[in-house]
Amino acid sequence: MVLHGNVNYPPWELEGLIRFFNESVLNGDAVSQGIFAAILLMPLVWLTILKRFEQTEHNIFS
Repeated sequence: MVLHGNVNYPPWELEGLIRFFNESVLNGDAVSQGIFAAILLMPLVWLTILKRFEQTEHNIFS
């Protein structure tokens, strides 16, 4: 977030989050939008994949 100029706001403050969203998604290029999407979506994708593996009969966790 320092790369986006958020040195005045800690990352947990609302102003810092809004500025990070504006600078990366609204005003950013394709790479910064892709990184934002990866940070946001990859944990959800992995949780979905692991939940599906847990529910199948080919359980890799047992």
